[in-house]
Amino acid sequence: MQFRSTNASEPLVSFKDAVLNCLPPDGGLYVPDKVMDIRQFFLYMSEETSFPDLVAAVAPSLLEGINPFSASHVAESAFNFEPELIRLDDDYSLLNLYNGPTGLFKDFGIAFFAAALEELQKDTAHSLVLAAVRGDTGVSMAHAFRGRKGISVMLAYPSEPIRGLDPADFVPNGGNIIPIQVQGTLDDCQRLVEGAINDRAFAARYNVTSANSINPARLLPQTFYFLYAFNRIKNQLPGALAFSVPCGNFGNLIAGLYAWKFGMPVNGFIAAMNSNNALGDFIRGEPFTPAPGQNPIPFA
Repeated sequence: MQFRSTNASEPLVSFKDAVLNCLPPDGGLYVPDKVMDIRQFFLYMSEETSFPDLVAAVAPSLLEGINPFSASHVAESAFNFEPELIRLDDDYSLLNLYNGPTGLFKDFGIAFFAAALEELQKDTAHSLVLAAVRGDTGVSMAHAFRGRKGISVMLAYPSEPIRGLDPADFVPNGGNIIPIQVQGTLDDCQRLVEGAINDRAFAARYNVTSANSINPARLLPQTFYFLYAFNRIKNQLPGALAFSVPCGNFGNLIAGLYAWKFGMPVNGFIAAMNSNNALGDFIRGEPFTPAPGQNPIPFA
């Protein structure tokens, strides 16, 4: 599967190129060029198929450059945890996504991205990964990238502290994590990251990419737990299937929509939003006017 810019003015690129150069020069975002039908890879799996085994089976068909051997290695390296589907009654189930090392649903996408980036490079280069984070996401990224070969990670975070980072992981102490506090908001951190990536000479010199959800290797792997949930419940469905997804920047919902486009039988998605509903207003046809502190682009 190749990727194109949402502005459609750039040539198609491979998955590896979209990962290593995660923002197209035309200012768009990389998205899959065409929809892949991967039903054959998950419809007939056992309900007991583990999450790493599902990832290893599905990833090669979606992500060019991740062959079956590499996919198995990435899945094994990334996941010593998996989602948990709990049946509440005949009609409702709960997909727990807090079983990762830091208790965030983002652990799944971040862990896959860290392992995949290490595999794609295979010690042939050194990448500098930039990310705009708040406390919880920063800890998740630090954990996922800890000790990854050929990768340094710079975490730009607003003036509030990040609790839970291990100083032993910091570059001055022999680690590969560089936390940088920015006197400003998360939006300011995002602008710094975007500016560094769009400085093409700087980005090329230091092999700069991002671990935020602007990177396909961070966003697309979140489709895997939707497929996992479907696989666990497919033989017990009483009728239509719908997912209710808590929404902030909608990255999690987008991952579910990708799973649907890739062939997961689902009848609908419910976007569960709080009062920060600028994107909800936009979908309903109103002007897109983010409130202060909301993210204008999907950098979560």
